[in-house]
Amino acid sequence: MEEKKVPALRFRGFDNAWEQRRLGEVATITMGQSPDGATYSDSPSKYILVQGNADLKDGWVFPRVWTTQKTKVCDKG
Repeated sequence: MEEKKVPALRFRGFDNAWEQRRLGEVATITMGQSPDGATYSDSPSKYILVQGNADLKDGWVFPRVWTTQKTKVCDKG
């Protein structure tokens, strides 16, 4: 059975299926600038915390830690 890539909740003007892309295709990856450890969580929250090779495999992000504090966020677009 093929997994659907269309979420139940959509932003106005977005009707098509999601496109899966490698992170490096849409953003520049910058290392460093970790948020305060007290803001970490292993359940989904506001921001995915990407911690290098532990969360990046073949250019894809596999989230395992989240945080409520942002230090670096990529620009839209």
